[in-house]
Amino acid sequence: MNENSDLPVKMPSQIGLAVLFLWLSWLLYWLTSFGSTHQMLSNPESSPELMAMLNETIAQLQEQNGGEVALDTEQLLQSVQKFVIIAFAALAMLSAGIVAWVLRQVKRGQDWARVLCLIIGVLNIFAIFKLPGGIYSAGTIGYLALGYGALFLLFTKPGAGWFRPGAAQAAKPSKNGDW
Repeated sequence: MNENSDLPVKMPSQIGLAVLFLWLSWLLYWLTSFGSTHQMLSNPESSPELMAMLNETIAQLQEQNGGEVALDTEQLLQSVQKFVIIAFAALAMLSAGIVAWVLRQVKRGQDWARVLCLIIGVLNIFAIFKLPGGIYSAGTIGYLALGYGALFLLFTKPGAGWFRPGAAQAAKPSKNGDW
């Protein structure tokens, strides 16, 4: 604590642990999402919705081209798989940048960043029921546990004190300039 107040002299270790939990939660979320999607695309017969979409797309192409289409369901599925891999990679990189920026703001004691993490955590409850495998997926349970563990650390003492006005500003960064 500082001499003149009860503000922390350095960032509480709970904040660093919460940030680590949030990074691990993000990673597990992407691995779980990609794994579920890859499983569905690798075995399209197990997803009637996917097969119906592929067959409908082929039928539309045949209708537009007078019945002649040089693309079958397997070729279309391979194209979809390639697109999904590229889209996942692009979205993962974009979200990694956003997560890095938000978590840096958490480490700096910005309360809005902590509240944003809470909002995302609440929204995750609704999103889990949309994933193939639902809440019973081990990856889903893992990323939720890490995320909610991080929220617990951010919103309880001593971590919550880091977000009081002036707390992060009163603390001193480490020798390498990071909190």
